[in-house]
Amino acid sequence: AIDNVIIKHDCQALLIVKSISELNRLLIPVYDINQLSKRFATVIFELTSTGKLPATLLFLESSEDSENSEDKEKKDISFMKREALSRLKRAGVADDQIRTNAVKVDSISEAVKEESESEDLVILVEANAKERKSFINKIRKEISDKTDCPLLIVLAKSEEEEKEREENTTEEVEEKKDQ
Repeated sequence: AIDNVIIKHDCQALLIVKSISELNRLLIPVYDINQLSKRFATVIFELTSTGKLPATLLFLESSEDSENSEDKEKKDISFMKREALSRLKRAGVADDQIRTNAVKVDSISEAVKEESESEDLVILVEANAKERKSFINKIRKEISDKTDCPLLIVLAKSEEEEKEREENTTEEVEEKKDQ
């Protein structure tokens, strides 16, 4: 299944395809501060600048999330909005390409189904690589079969990638010291 391929090959993103010329906007559900990664900003920058598509950040406050949240700030919509806009601005996304909307929902997957239109590209950003299998299964079972729009799934960095990045950074710093 697709979730096994993603895990086996350590994919960073997965696109379920439709021609970009048929799209009207990017729809990005945001429900956790950990989604607001450099990958999140890079993907949105590339698509807004290349495809000239506006990005709508859909900030979701979900009852299913609040039960599981260990840190309320990670789920605070106004905090997430400030962080998202700041991250996108640093990535070079033009202000006129970003729209925001905030909604309270019972279920994140239901909100995606209700808010998305067939001309959207829904960008689902993983918040935590440790929960990848659950994230992929939820998308497959609750979202992809129930929406008419294409999905772009952006995966979080795995612990291995983080360790490798830290090791490379440490090596680069040591090399600069030696020079």
